[in-house]
Amino acid sequence: MSGDPIASLVIEDLTSPEHGQKVVTLHEGNVLHFGRDAETSNYILPDFHVSRNHFEIYSFVADEGAEPIVVVRDCESVNGTYVSKKWLGYDMKVVDTVILDDGDIISVNDCWSISVTLLAVKRDNMTILQQRDVKHFAEKYVITNKILGMGVSTCVRLAYDISSHEQLACKMYNIGDMRRLDCQNEVDQLIRSLDLLHELDHPNVASLRQVYKNEDVVYVFEELATGGDLFSMFMKPRLLEELEVCFIMFQVVRALKYIHSKGIAHRDIKVENVLCMVCPKVGQRVALTDFGHARRVSQGSITSRAGTPGWQAPEQYSGTHEHGIAVDMWAVGIMAVRLLVGNREVPTLEEFESNLSVANPSPDLCLDNLFDEIRQIRQTDIYSAVKDFISRCLDFNPAARMTAGEALSHPWLSEPKDVRELFEFRQARAEKNWRPRAAQDGWLEELPPNVGLEVQTSPYFHNKEENPIIQAEASSSDKQGSKGSGQENTKSSKSSHNSGELPTNETIQNFGCGGELDTMS
Repeated sequence: MSGDPIASLVIEDLTSPEHGQKVVTLHEGNVLHFGRDAETSNYILPDFHVSRNHFEIYSFVADEGAEPIVVVRDCESVNGTYVSKKWLGYDMKVVDTVILDDGDIISVNDCWSISVTLLAVKRDNMTILQQRDVKHFAEKYVITNKILGMGVSTCVRLAYDISSHEQLACKMYNIGDMRRLDCQNEVDQLIRSLDLLHELDHPNVASLRQVYKNEDVVYVFEELATGGDLFSMFMKPRLLEELEVCFIMFQVVRALKYIHSKGIAHRDIKVENVLCMVCPKVGQRVALTDFGHARRVSQGSITSRAGTPGWQAPEQYSGTHEHGIAVDMWAVGIMAVRLLVGNREVPTLEEFESNLSVANPSPDLCLDNLFDEIRQIRQTDIYSAVKDFISRCLDFNPAARMTAGEALSHPWLSEPKDVRELFEFRQARAEKNWRPRAAQDGWLEELPPNVGLEVQTSPYFHNKEENPIIQAEASSSDKQGSKGSGQENTKSSKSSHNSGELPTNETIQNFGCGGELDTMS
């Protein structure tokens, strides 16, 4: 079902102007495919310069109340795709996915052009203080007025790396307002999390590029995710295939094995904190984000409470709250269940979560009931390897719980051999545009203090209790959250996980097919 109209696209054949123009409307959640193949393309561009599957345009909403994001992705075309005369292509040195802006023109070899008009533009100018700040790094980065997301004291804007022309996300934290609201602990937590994140460099961890700060604002430049987060995929009516869930978990566990080897516990693993780095498609790269609750565990156990209810391990509810990296693996088990059932309710899990408390840190969790409910939702049984994986993650004893390294070699993620080879192939392909971050000592730079200017804040930088904009958005979000999930999946989900077939080209191309999110190449 199509959502709200997001953009108007005017398609023009530049070689035959007499053919006129065709106007197409892009709706929220839809994917439009362009190429010369009539079977796979929504819109056929009959020209030998155009590949069979040349490029696609899709949209998503990164944050409730923010401007919808419209993205174009080159599908490994031979001649590449141009956006406002800048080339996208399948090469290690260039990106193949960009966020579009109002007025952009997509073109293919001067024979076809598509003019983009955004229909839901929401922009917000920076304050005088912020405009002064950005001048100090204007030779390296440009921050636009395009809002990607917002919070009580946070605003995420689209930014550019001037030297590479790469699009980035700039998270702007108004720590001045946070301090005035007596939230110094949150400021300290932010700086601590950035200190941890700058040490990490892995394809499945959202990359930190640079941080600038003064007493008022922290500017955090990060790798941009052009596919939204896993929560958006999780909320779709179509249930993911077991093989699709398996590949997502394969990447998440890879990331955890890496950060755990660094002596760091994430402590807030959930679908909202897994980003789809390229596009909202299962076969693409995902990355962990939001290290706000992360802590070092190399010096012993952690006792501070952290994480999100429903994802926290039982030991976090004990009298001492003492825990370690094993809490991440509990959350991995919960994520596996949630991805298998989508947005459907799981009574056994819901009851367990509601009974989990400091007074009762280990309520009963009947795994047999849990697996039976998963079977009823999916209308097919799940393999024994899946059950064993979840059981070993949801072990009440942290010491007996499966580690990330053990999970990565677990039969569900590593057997049979052809599936492991397929995953490794897809992983390598998904990482084609990822590059290690250059070594940098000055990842955090202090900006000059803002003296002589009255503090001025954006509408997005206000106390939530006093801000009518945020209150209205929260009210709208609550209303939408109470709506039903839509049509249930009534098809039997038959996994090809145990097929024993080698990952042929056809298997690789079809991996993840079966729904609107997975029509992308």
